[in-house]
Amino acid sequence: MNIEINENNLRINFHDIYFEYNIRQIIIMDTRIIVLLKIPSKTYNPSNIISVDFKANIQWCIQKTEEYYNKSDKLSSEKYVGMHIRENDNMLQVNDYLGRIFIVDPTNGHIIDKCNQGREW
Repeated sequence: MNIEINENNLRINFHDIYFEYNIRQIIIMDTRIIVLLKIPSKTYNPSNIISVDFKANIQWCIQKTEEYYNKSDKLSSEKYVGMHIRENDNMLQVNDYLGRIFIVDPTNGHIIDKCNQGREW
């Protein structure tokens, strides 16, 4: 498989997909590539993790934290700044600008839990 990143362009086996923002990080999995976009400061866009297939088709955007908490008036959504696949269960662990850590199902982008380890919530 041939994967190239050039700012906001991801080329997968000669299939191109262009994002609104530059690419910060990718994770290559068996059936997908998970993309973390680098959102400029003072720009509101909490859906900056996107899954694409190997033909550069978007599969999902990460679930918004307001939907997970169901309390949009009390908890703000923040853009995500880091991600990795956990070795123990192959779940996607992401952290946002506020330092919150969320566990995400990599097959559909749904937040399934928040990780309290090392944080006062």
